[in-house]
Amino acid sequence: QDASAGDAAIDAAFKELELIEDVMSLYRANSQLSRLNRDGVLDDPHPYFVEVLHAAQAMARRSDGAFDVTIQPLWNVYTAAQQRKQLPTDAEIAAAKICVDWKKVHIANSQIRLDGRGTEITLNGIAQGFAADRVAIVLREHGVEHALIDTGEIGAIGTKANGDAWRIGIQHPRDREAYVSVAKLAGRCLATSGDYA
Repeated sequence: QDASAGDAAIDAAFKELELIEDVMSLYRANSQLSRLNRDGVLDDPHPYFVEVLHAAQAMARRSDGAFDVTIQPLWNVYTAAQQRKQLPTDAEIAAAKICVDWKKVHIANSQIRLDGRGTEITLNGIAQGFAADRVAIVLREHGVEHALIDTGEIGAIGTKANGDAWRIGIQHPRDREAYVSVAKLAGRCLATSGDYA
């Protein structure tokens, strides 16, 4: 491909990431996720939001609640305690746990609703994989046959220029020159459609 086609593909991929951030970011005050957490209800959610929440709820059912997007209240308690350079109290933890229950999330194409005061969700355990899948789709639509994708989840299209599989490593925590493990990726995202993680 020529440089202009490559630039167009990259621009489209970043535009897709921007859309996903606008829908699912905890760190954007006006994202759909932030509005849902603030108001407890979100009308006319983006189809991506509905899709990811359905996938998350399916994982919650399969894991008997071990995967639970409503963990955010507990995360908030630990974050606040960390800022005080303390651990949260037993009472703070118990109060947050009352709000954690994946069954409090109700999803329809027209509305997403959270039951109970204080219930909030985070998509940090699933949105990055969804983003990697969406970027791969957009790049393929623009004719890209080979790419390494990092959205917080690592994915790949095709191979490196020399035909070798992409290689990713997990850096050793105490030795910057060493890796705990190395994996080869050949032609597909680690995240598969409907799983996103």
